[in-house]
Amino acid sequence: MTGSRTALIVGAGIGGLAGGIALRNAGWRVQIFERAANPRELGFALGLAANAISALRELGLADQIVANAHAPKVGEMRRADGRLLRRVSFPEVAGNDPTVVALRPVVHGALLNAMGADALMLASRAVGFETSGGRVTLRLDDGRTATGDVLIGADGVGSVIRTALHPNEAPPRRSGYFALRGVSEDVGNALGDLTGAFYFGDGIEAATVRASQTAVYWYVSLFADRVVDGERDPRTVLDRCTSGFDPRFRAITDATRPDDLRLDERSEERRVGKECRSRWSPYH
Repeated sequence: MTGSRTALIVGAGIGGLAGGIALRNAGWRVQIFERAANPRELGFALGLAANAISALRELGLADQIVANAHAPKVGEMRRADGRLLRRVSFPEVAGNDPTVVALRPVVHGALLNAMGADALMLASRAVGFETSGGRVTLRLDDGRTATGDVLIGADGVGSVIRTALHPNEAPPRRSGYFALRGVSEDVGNALGDLTGAFYFGDGIEAATVRASQTAVYWYVSLFADRVVDGERDPRTVLDRCTSGFDPRFRAITDATRPDDLRLDERSEERRVGKECRSRWSPYH
């Protein structure tokens, strides 16, 4: 590859930035088009297996990210009320990159800083592309265009690039789930010596996991019919659907600031609202 070749990337998320850094390291000129005016990602966490850390090492970012993450050591599986089901240790494998849990802003921020602002075209929404003579021209919604040798679509589930390439492909299948997620600071004492605790109840799954020296990431996965129609306040849904949970879990979620708490709808199907049941399944 020569420096005269240009790669156009749609999306400045983790995938787009990682691809851009790798291509730039290989001698390409890179332009990344991001529809948001601010490319910084929200909180929450990622589990990065050893192969992901190895890939980040190729980009020169592994040590920085691992230093700001948490390597799993001991975890517990519990019933929703806190009763222990199983305790598990995660041994270190000598000579291999570690598996870690890291906050998304740590990973995304490292990639963003490594890529540099000069390669980012913010507030640039892609709407389509054309190819001609071995080149590709990207069209933006404000009338601007950019031409390169390759176009990479890293613009998420509703990818404009993928839709243009595969117009007859069915949309993503609806999962029928809601996800409550958050990050709490300075509540690690509620986990004791654990890396994380995983909870299994009647139609509900949840976890609390260390993601740095001070932060604990948590999530609650719910069937869609557990969320009453029209109810979208994350704290209201959380309090109602985890009222019978382990007090250690509630101590962590109660400490979450409103800006660090989010409810995501995983289904667009029509739902019938139901209250969360107070009992937990004996099969978990």
